Amino acid sequence: MNPENPEVIFVDDSRTVRRLARKLLKDRYVVHTCGDAEEAWSMIRVMTSIKIIFSDIYMKGMSGIDLLKSIRSSDNPRIADLPVIMITGASDSEANMLEVFELGATDFIAKPFKQMDLITRAYSYIKLTERVDSLEQQLGIDKLTGLYNENSMKQHAAKFFAFSRRYGT
Repeated sequence: MNPENPEVIFVDDSRTVRRLARKLLKDRYVVHTCGDAEEAWSMIRVMTSIKIIFSDIYMKGMSGIDLLKSIRSSDNPRIADLPVIMITGASDSEANMLEVFELGATDFIAKPFKQMDLITRAYSYIKLTERVDSLEQQLGIDKLTGLYNENSMKQHAAKFFAFSRRYGT
């Protein structure tokens, strides 16, 4: 496990499924596993390096649906914009999946999942998120405050100084 690898959270109430997910992802990602959504929600709020969340839909206590609602309704854009891949079981109906999708699920993976299911979803959504963040940096607006970011301020300052020198103001 390379500490520079992106960090993911995998949430499932089955210890066997969590162990399998860790085994399948550990070579490319730093994997944090949680046995319930409450634990995952606590981690998400304090760990700023999390890049993606995989969560089972139905668990005892706080469900994956509740976790998804908490994430999407967060006041913190870093949390609210995280990709959330929901893990579905064979008994999940199309109607249930549509409801979860409408709540803001990024994607779905069916159990039993394969290594490529997890790796490709993680890779694709992490890269997409990084690209969006890069474009927002280039745009010059800070996501959290809505104000100009450092790059944008430097560009504006350079223009104002050039104008000031040119016109002696």
